[in-house]
Amino acid sequence: MAHGALSKHLRKEGKAERLDWSRRLVIALDVARGLEYLHTLASQSQIYIHPDVKSSNVLLGEDLRAKIGDFGFAWATTEDREPIDTKCVGTPGYTAPEYFDGLKLSRKADVYSFGVILLELITGKKAFEYMSRSQDYIAIWFEKKKDDFWKAVEEEEDIGTDYETQQSVQEVAELAGSCCAKEPERRPEMSQIVRGSFHL
Repeated sequence: MAHGALSKHLRKEGKAERLDWSRRLVIALDVARGLEYLHTLASQSQIYIHPDVKSSNVLLGEDLRAKIGDFGFAWATTEDREPIDTKCVGTPGYTAPEYFDGLKLSRKADVYSFGVILLELITGKKAFEYMSRSQDYIAIWFEKKKDDFWKAVEEEEDIGTDYETQQSVQEVAELAGSCCAKEPERRPEMSQIVRGSFHL
């Protein structure tokens, strides 16, 4: 893909193009639609689970539209056989907590990873890095250290500080929190996210 991985743009590596908030929203919606397609639209008889969704697997094309890449760990199953037992491993910081509890994999694991990407889009921070003087996952940091999280948002200079943008950031942060809920059943479906959460 012409512009490479989303992660490079969020970290401002090399000559990666800077992403304002409206562009980040479009990328988020592109990823959401891609996951919705995998989960419900790609096949009438099967569902697909990625399960290694992360910003380095989100690839940006010439027009900075996003596509999900790297399906090396992808699983095909049916609704009546979900969640599935698997020993495949995602990436630390993006992997849903229930996977570590019982090695069960479902579409809700992809929803969790999507929530982590939303937090990256909001802050420009990595899913796993040093935050608040300690090394932590961004999803845990968001849940437990809200003041530090919003300070990091203020420091992300490409987002913008106008009222409308900040309201949008707040809404996306709330969605990210829902996606990263510890209990899978509390997370929304990707189809709900696509149809109700982004107003572009």
